[in-house]
Amino acid sequence: MSARRPIPGLDALPPRPGLAPWQRGTLHTHTTLCDGAHTPAQMAAAALRQGFCTLGFSGHSPLPGQDWCMPAARLPLYRAEVRRLQKKYAGRLEILCGIEWDACSSALLRPAGPGAPPLLGPEYAPQSWDYWIGSVHMLPGPQSGRLLSVDWGPDFAALAAEYPNGQALVRDYYQALAALAAQKPGILGHFDLPCKLNGDGRVFVETSAEYQTAALAALAAADPSASLLEINTGAMARGFLARPYPAQFLLRAWRARGGRVVLTADAHSAGALRYAYTAAAGWARAAGYTEVWTLQASGPKALPI
Repeated sequence: MSARRPIPGLDALPPRPGLAPWQRGTLHTHTTLCDGAHTPAQMAAAALRQGFCTLGFSGHSPLPGQDWCMPAARLPLYRAEVRRLQKKYAGRLEILCGIEWDACSSALLRPAGPGAPPLLGPEYAPQSWDYWIGSVHMLPGPQSGRLLSVDWGPDFAALAAEYPNGQALVRDYYQALAALAAQKPGILGHFDLPCKLNGDGRVFVETSAEYQTAALAALAAADPSASLLEINTGAMARGFLARPYPAQFLLRAWRARGGRVVLTADAHSAGALRYAYTAAAGWARAAGYTEVWTLQASGPKALPI
């Protein structure tokens, strides 16, 4: 999605000595194969230069008509390029080939019509990747039926105009997120995404009991033993929010259930791979966490903060 702030350039960033383990990995990364600014090769080179140990690519899953997503025809190239980089950087940088799976993409795994094959084969289902981030970016407008984004200003305004009030919009968003969370993604992506464009409460009231009840109900559908809840600084990098996703009440509720969290920058450029990680770690500590988690080929790993 387009950014409010200019995307940082591909600078020759020097290595960062003395990094803590929690500062040396990211699992939410986009490239020119979807809506990112830099190629997978550029992102991997920058990650190594900046002292990362783990880099997870997570291109947007296909959605017809959405140019910020990877087209289905590009998935083999994406997978092949990441696998090439895995071999190139073996022993220096662990690279994972993931996907950010939008809830609406699941329709592409079903037959396109009577007797017609699905638009996506099972080899590209979310569980077929090294890991998958489950996200809701789009909702069908209740009047038009058009898929509209909660992550893009013009779409968000058009979507809000189709609802009688903002609370009805977030109710539908969190119901869609609950259904996705129940599928046990490895990572739950930017959980309270509609807050990005809500500003000072122009569409809904984030502190209201109605809003928080809907959000907590969606969180209750997630399995703390199966999914990591992402603390994501993407809206901070783009100048939309002064805090990471998700809000403190969600992080505290997740911790009360024994849930684990992972830090990500939702980076769309090489200069943003570790954007505001210190703030994200502080956000986790404020909610009572003493560690964050990462994913590696060998499995999940806890990192003290």
